[in-house]
Amino acid sequence: MNMHLDITVNCQKSKVLTRLRTNRERHAELVKEARAGYVATARKALSQKLDSLASGRVISVYVSLAVPLDYTSHYDTVIAMLEAHTGEHIELGATEFRNLMEDKWDWREQFIGTNKLYSSETAKLEEGG
Repeated sequence: MNMHLDITVNCQKSKVLTRLRTNRERHAELVKEARAGYVATARKALSQKLDSLASGRVISVYVSLAVPLDYTSHYDTVIAMLEAHTGEHIELGATEFRNLMEDKWDWREQFIGTNKLYSSETAKLEEGG
């Protein structure tokens, strides 16, 4: 959700970096859980197909699973940019504030929608957790 506000805030770079690193760490944990869940789900689906084939049944072997999404590189880019910023303060507009401080990125809904299939912690985000 893009907000069109003509408001900017002057924030301490260190506070923005701290929040961003915390958000990145949480994101990486969610991705790790989703990937583990994906692998378990994929193994089970493939195992069921192999068992059917081994028993002589002729079945479709098509398996379609959405791959978990990972936007860690978005955090890494902004962290590197802020680390390169020479000032002690940074000016944030509404969109940047939502992204960096509130962890509400434009890709958030897609990330939750896909990764919640394999991650109970990601599913909690959809519920407001």
